[in-house]
Amino acid sequence: VDLIAGRWDGAKITITLFDWTQPAAGQRHLASGELGEVSFSNTTFQAELRGLTSLLDAPIVPQTSPGCRAIFCGSDCGLNIQRFRHAVKVSGVTGDQVTIMPPFAGAVGSFAYGNARWLDGPNCGLVSDIISSDTDTLTLARAPFTDAQTGARLILTEGCDKTLAACAGRFGNAVNFRGEPHLPGNDVLTRYPGAG
Repeated sequence: VDLIAGRWDGAKITITLFDWTQPAAGQRHLASGELGEVSFSNTTFQAELRGLTSLLDAPIVPQTSPGCRAIFCGSDCGLNIQRFRHAVKVSGVTGDQVTIMPPFAGAVGSFAYGNARWLDGPNCGLVSDIISSDTDTLTLARAPFTDAQTGARLILTEGCDKTLAACAGRFGNAVNFRGEPHLPGNDVLTRYPGAG
């Protein structure tokens, strides 16, 4: 159940060989890495073991993109994440809709692209992505894995839509924007009359 809920996502794994009939011989290290993609079929599951070679799949240099590539409040972003975290309690849950208390005094939509970390109840420790929000209701990317209890505590982290307008206007952080919003793309020739 915890595997399906995602509690083990990214867990460190070490696989060793050990002969119980000869404990003095010690153990032989076979492989290590972290838990990757998990798939399920009836009563069985298959898990990917990501080793050091998976690091070679990462791009060597940053790719260009119109949106910001920095992780919100990460080292490239430079904002302090504590400014954008809020403690609330659950007052009701209906499917993927979570009602919170007290109501959020900030702008409607502030938690879109953010997340909610569950601190109590059967979902404790899990993180839910937030699609949209208003002052007292959150819409999650998917319903909580198990029924959430009224009064459960949440830590909400505001989100960023990765646009230059949000970075400059909402956060005053355009100097740290990690994107190229004005770089022409592959469709540059089709944007003008008579092109093609």
